[in-house]
Amino acid sequence: MKYTAIEAINKLIENPKLKFRFSYSNNIDGDWSGVIINNNGSIAYEEFNGNKCDDYVTLHNTFLKYIFELIPQPVTFMEAVKAYAETKTIKCISKYGEREYHYCCTNKGMVDNIGSAMSPEEILHGKWYIED
Repeated sequence: MKYTAIEAINKLIENPKLKFRFSYSNNIDGDWSGVIINNNGSIAYEEFNGNKCDDYVTLHNTFLKYIFELIPQPVTFMEAVKAYAETKTIKCISKYGEREYHYCCTNKGMVDNIGSAMSPEEILHGKWYIED
């Protein structure tokens, strides 16, 4: 999902743990230029390798036109299950690839879009994400 600068900043204020990447060229196909974070209440830049920069965001006309995308942050398996119970879509990346689990009100348990149940490998070693 893509966000405007104001939408991204509002989400960072609501949840300081989030991170957004942005593109100078507004290329929505992944030509990302940088990352913004909430750094103790101020919106700041961060390098792609996770190093914090000393530069804080200046709200200028060009910045306000950038396109932003939420960077998924891994959660524990139990946090993913809780989000699923709240009808959110969750995703697991494991050695078998990437699978999404969309909430379904049937009693089949947690299955992906083709009806396959999650594997022990995913539960024990997968990286779990909550989709926006």
